[in-house]
Amino acid sequence: MLNSLKFFIVALVFTFSLVSCVKDDSPDPIIAKDIQVTSSSTAEAITLSWKPVSGVSWYTIYITKKGESAREIGPYQNLINDPITYKIADLEPNTAYDIKLEGKDYAYGGNVLAVHNLTVSTLVK
Repeated sequence: MLNSLKFFIVALVFTFSLVSCVKDDSPDPIIAKDIQVTSSSTAEAITLSWKPVSGVSWYTIYITKKGESAREIGPYQNLINDPITYKIADLEPNTAYDIKLEGKDYAYGGNVLAVHNLTVSTLVK
């Protein structure tokens, strides 16, 4: 009985020491920057405009009409212009839309480096 108890204690200590030596190699979390976005609207379209964010390779826009699923627009890769503009057309007049703009980078496996959320309403027709 004593030998089996010693074996159990040694095994327990050995197991604990293995767990305590594990190194955490996970990357540091990326804190997304805010994208400064301006918007304008007509009865059937919303135009977004923003300054490029350093390190971002592409932008994805998500647009949601109240009570519906988000619609993804993108990836949008026109990174030459400053400011960058994008027109979302074929929208319903006098309607509020929630918009999320995400900036992502290929170098980080598509992680979100920048984000901005806004609500914009189309005008009455």
